[in-house]
Amino acid sequence: MNCDRIDDLLATSFDEPLAPGEQAHVDAHLAECPSCANRLVGTVKTLQVLRAIARVEEEEALPPVPEALVQRILAARTASGQDEIRRSG
Repeated sequence: MNCDRIDDLLATSFDEPLAPGEQAHVDAHLAECPSCANRLVGTVKTLQVLRAIARVEEEEALPPVPEALVQRILAARTASGQDEIRRSG
């Protein structure tokens, strides 16, 4: 199996399990091809970093603004805008 086909199968394997036969071909190829094995290691490390970043972003996310506050702000802006129209008119 060539390296391009292995790349395709590895990309698929991150989303769903490979068929047993395909997984066996991938495993055999990785055992013999340092280039593909190194790319796989790099990809796995990259995915780990991205997942860690996503966790940090989730932890740092601000809580949602209460709907009542949003409505009060919008009402105040509307009232303020109407006041401006009255003054200029």
